[in-house]
Amino acid sequence: MLPFDIRRLLCNAVHDTFWWWREMFDFLAQCGLPEDLLQYEDKRAGGKAQTMGAILDELSKRGEAGRRITVCIVRQMANWAAFDADAANRGGPESVRKLREGLAAKRWLEQQDRDEATRRAAELRQPAQEAARRVAELRDHFYRLLTSVSPQARGYEFEQFLLGLFRGHDLEVVQPFRTTGQQIDGAVAIDSHSYLLEARWRDELADAGDLFEFQGKVQGKFDGSRGLFISVNGFAPQAVDGFRPGQKSSIVLATGEDIMCVLDDRIDLLTMLRQKIRLAETRGYILVRAADLI
Repeated sequence: MLPFDIRRLLCNAVHDTFWWWREMFDFLAQCGLPEDLLQYEDKRAGGKAQTMGAILDELSKRGEAGRRITVCIVRQMANWAAFDADAANRGGPESVRKLREGLAAKRWLEQQDRDEATRRAAELRQPAQEAARRVAELRDHFYRLLTSVSPQARGYEFEQFLLGLFRGHDLEVVQPFRTTGQQIDGAVAIDSHSYLLEARWRDELADAGDLFEFQGKVQGKFDGSRGLFISVNGFAPQAVDGFRPGQKSSIVLATGEDIMCVLDDRIDLLTMLRQKIRLAETRGYILVRAADLI
C-alpha cells in the first residue's frame, strides 16, 4: 500500500512535470500500466494529479502485479530528470525533489526492494518444496504398498505408483494398454527414446523367462524400441547372466532398492535412469544398482 504522503507527493510530481496528457500516459505506459488503465487518458478524471490518484486506486486492487507497477512508477518518477522549460517553470524539479526526500525519509522503496527479494526467494524455493512434497507423497504411497495392499491389487497399484513417480519428475508417460495378446504396463519417455514398462511386484525374483518374454514384447514393436523392467524384489542372478555384456539387448532393469534410493533423495530419478541406460549402451550391463551409481 502506497503511504498517503508518498501518494500525494507522487501525484504532485506527475502534475508538475507533464504538461501534455500524452506525455504523462507515455510515461505510465513505459512503467507497464495495463492497456485498460491507459484509457484513463480519455476519461481525465479532473486534473493530472486526480487522474494519477484514480490510477493508483485501481492498481491497489490488482494485487502483486499492481504493486510492481506502482513501485516502477514511483521509482521512475523519483529519478526523473528530463524536464522541459515549462516543467521547470511549473515546479516539476522541485516536486520531484520533494518526492525523493519523502521516499528517503520513509525508506519506502528500500522496503519494497526487500519485500520483492523475499518474494522472489520464496518463488525460487517453491518448485523445490513442491517436488519434496510430491516425493514425500510417493514415498508414503510406496510404503502403503508394502504393508496395506493385498498381493492381488499390488501389481496394479505399483503400475500407477510408477507412472506417478515418472510424472512427478516431469517425464512423459503413457498409461498401461493392451495389444493383441499382450499387456503393456505403460511407457515412459527418457530423452529421445520411449521405454515400454514392465512393473513387477511378486514375492519371487523375476527369472530368465520373464526377461526374455519382456524383451520379446519390446522387440516386437517398432524397430529400435526399448524397455524398462522394474521388479521390486529384484532378478534372479542367472536371469541377468543370460544377458552378458556383448549380447544385444533392448531392456534395462531396476529394482525396489533403486526406487528407494530415489525416494530417499539419494539420487535423482532421471540421473539414475540415464546412468543405467548409458552403462547398458556402452558396457552391456542391463542391471546396475542405484547404490553403486551414487
